[in-house]
Amino acid sequence: MKRGWRFELHDFYCINCGKRTMTLPRNAGHKKEKFHRKLLYCPYCKITINQIECRNEHEAHEFKTSFKAGVYKDECEAEKSNLDGRNRWSGEKQLA
Repeated sequence: MKRGWRFELHDFYCINCGKRTMTLPRNAGHKKEKFHRKLLYCPYCKITINQIECRNEHEAHEFKTSFKAGVYKDECEAEKSNLDGRNRWSGEKQLA
């Protein structure tokens, strides 16, 4: 019997626009906590900002409901105020 890595696909959602930005494979044996944050580039907002990791459809639905309720608004505003030194890619725009 072969032993190999088991991977799960996790989706990342932007806290600024609420859209799914990317899907990354994760090792099934090393689970991250619910709504783990990761600093990634959002192609819709054109900025590097924290993304929320959703491990399944239930968590994605929970994130979308919370996003619409404005739960991540304060965190997003704090992230935007700290953007100055973090924009590394050309083409990224500054949010006012």
